[in-house]
Parts: sequence; C-alpha cells; structure tokens
Amino acid sequence: MRDGTVITRLQALQSGVTPAELRGPRFQRLLHGVYLVGTSTPTLIHRIDAALLCAPDSAVLARHTAAAIWGVIAPHSSDIQLNVPENTRLRVQGIRAECRLKMSWVSRFGYRLSPIDQVFCEMAAHLELVDLVVLGDSIVKRGLATVEQLRSAAAAMTGRASLRARRAALLVRPDVESPMETRLRLLLVLAGLPEPTVQFVVARGNGKHYRLDLAYPEQKVAIEYDGRQHIESSQQHHSDVRRDEWLTADGWLRITAFAPDLREHPADILKFSVDALRKRGLRVSVTSAEWQKHFSGWAF
Repeated sequence: MRDGTVITRLQALQSGVTPAELRGPRFQRLLHGVYLVGTSTPTLIHRIDAALLCAPDSAVLARHTAAAIWGVIAPHSSDIQLNVPENTRLRVQGIRAECRLKMSWVSRFGYRLSPIDQVFCEMAAHLELVDLVVLGDSIVKRGLATVEQLRSAAAAMTGRASLRARRAALLVRPDVESPMETRLRLLLVLAGLPEPTVQFVVARGNGKHYRLDLAYPEQKVAIEYDGRQHIESSQQHHSDVRRDEWLTADGWLRITAFAPDLREHPADILKFSVDALRKRGLRVSVTSAEWQKHFSGWAF
C-alpha cells in the first residue's frame, strides 16, 4: 500500500491491515473511517479524496473547495464543501454538503466541480461584499469568466444572497492585479467617491509607459497599493524612484497605500484622496459610511 493513498477503513482491512495498524503511526485519520497512508502532511487534495469516499458518486465540489481547485482568491474553509443531489443524507464531520435539485458541474483535474460562474454565486451566501468582489476580480483576471458572464449568472439567482451577488458582480472589473488593489478601490467607492480607473496606462512618449493601480486621469491623481515588505534590489529601487520622479514631473499627484493603512487607517487614505482630488478642482467628499462596515477593524 503506497504512501499518499487515501483509503477507507473497510478497504484497509480487506487489504490485510489490522485495526491495531490503523491506529499506528503509518495511518492518519482524515475523516471518520477514512485514512491517509504515510506520515506526510495531508494536503487539500488528500482531504478532497477522503470526502469523496464518503459521498455519493454524483457529489460535486462546491463553494470554497471549488474555488481552491479553480485557483481563484477566496477565504479558506476547514470543511470540504460539496453539492449533493436532493434528499441525500451526508453528515460527516469535516464535510459540508448542501442538497441541490439541479447539479451543474464541469470536470477539472479529474474532479467534478461547480462551474466558475456558479462558484461566484454560491459564495455570495458565505462572503461579505468586499471578499466577493475580490473573488470576482480574480476570476476575471485569470480569464475563467468575463464580467458579463458573472453579471448574467448573478442576475439569474434567486434567494437572499442574490442581491449581494448582483451588487458584487456590478463592482467586478477586468485587469485588476491584486486583491489589495480591489480592496483599495472598494474603500473609495463605498465611501461615495468617484470610481477610479483600474490599471491606467500613462504613456511616456518614448515608447515606454507606466501603469497606475488606480487613477483619476482628468485630475492626474493616482492611488496605488505598495505591498512590498522591503526593497527587493537596488535596481528595483532605482527604477521606482525614477518612475515616481517622472510621474511627479508630468503633473501627477500620487497617494501610496500600504497594508497597515488599509487595515488600521483607512480613514487616512480617504482623507488624502479627497484632499488630492479637491486640490485638482474636483468637488468631492465622503458621502457614505458604508466603508466603515467593511474596513474598520478589518483584519487580514
């Protein structure tokens, strides 16, 4: 029996493993009656395989688990998430199964899982607005669906989560480079400020260009997220300094936000943004307190 194999207790016993051996160091219990052979740390794939051994053959990976297989950005779930046919009874600790009248699925890496637009809609019942938009942006960034496809799927939804799905889909944008960029954009939008342009390209005129995370082109105000923990290299530092100098000389006002700013001082980002836009002649102010629900005391 090879290390890394996921087996049921019955399969192990039928292959000659004794109950005492199952309790020994060579077998790790993943779920009730399901074991991993060997001492390696169990992976998500091991846990998925274990859950599917407990489920009917028609089970489909869904929600957080499907998002992980698709490779998009969503919070982790300690349970393996499945969709199962209506009236299926599946109660196993470590598995969260939801019954479905209709079972839509696609095959990916040999697994049956919810289509990506359905994953977006399924997650609307489990995520707050900002995290749902982060998910949507990452889906579109990876080319797994278009903004229009997510909006169409959300429009077809019914139930309590449908309103959140529709609103999130309306806030999804193409070309977003990172989840923190999404959060920075939503901080501005949920505060009632005009929505900035995502990944605005500034041409230098010599065939080169600079790309700004978020920009108000008419006012030449840029708001960017810097996720670096340290300067990667002197060459990168030199390039960044020259970029900043060129943008300043070209008339751009730049606001840089770091992770601690979004986590601890989102109001400061809003103040700096409002001040910069007003300095450039745009009459704006924070007109909504909704941002406080999603960013005050936010941890990541």
